[in-house]
Amino acid sequence: MRHVVEVLFDSGSVLELRRDFAPGMVTALARIQGRAVGVLANDPSHLGGAIDADGADAAA
Repeated sequence: MRHVVEVLFDSGSVLELRRDFAPGMVTALARIQGRAVGVLANDPSHLGGAIDADGADAAA
């Protein structure tokens, strides 16, 4: 999922937040065509995509 996030947004613009806290949840700041956006994505390779307590905390 992290690779997908890197490809979808402007090159070099993805700043992932708390990466080690919740490996199943991607929380990041990025840019699309120069516009700032927030990113929340759950990783289907971690617990089959289920959001655990740490993932929910990271997304909140």
